Amino acid sequence: MAWARDAGKGISKSPDEPGETPDDRLVRQASPLLVYLADRVAQTRLPQVQLALAQARHEQAAMAERKSRGSKQSQQAQDRQRHWKAAALAWGALAKDMQGKRLGAYARLWQGIALHHAGDLDGSRQAWAAAGEGNLPEQVTAMWLAASSGS
Repeated sequence: MAWARDAGKGISKSPDEPGETPDDRLVRQASPLLVYLADRVAQTRLPQVQLALAQARHEQAAMAERKSRGSKQSQQAQDRQRHWKAAALAWGALAKDMQGKRLGAYARLWQGIALHHAGDLDGSRQAWAAAGEGNLPEQVTAMWLAASSGS
């Protein structure tokens, strides 16, 4: 309980970002706690937990992207890239455990997107190709992204 109280202390004190909706604020404030919780229970390899972790990591990376937009500071660029790589790792863990299932193809699609944002174009193409060939919307989208990103 102590870590939940400590983790929740900073939630209500965060100032609003310019142009932020109440839903955006809720996600921004909750994502560090979600990542903390999901990291602790991801060892159970529950697909729902891994999906929540990957989504939280992806949202953190997207927030870092929005913060660093227009900034020329190299530290912010490094932070942004680090967040996208962490998101890609989380998606990859889910994809590996759900390989051959629809959730695995979905995770590979989003892993490729996170790698693309991190600047790893070869890795993104490999992730999209690993989604497999098939008729699932995730697979069709991944194949299209892999082909359109140049081989």
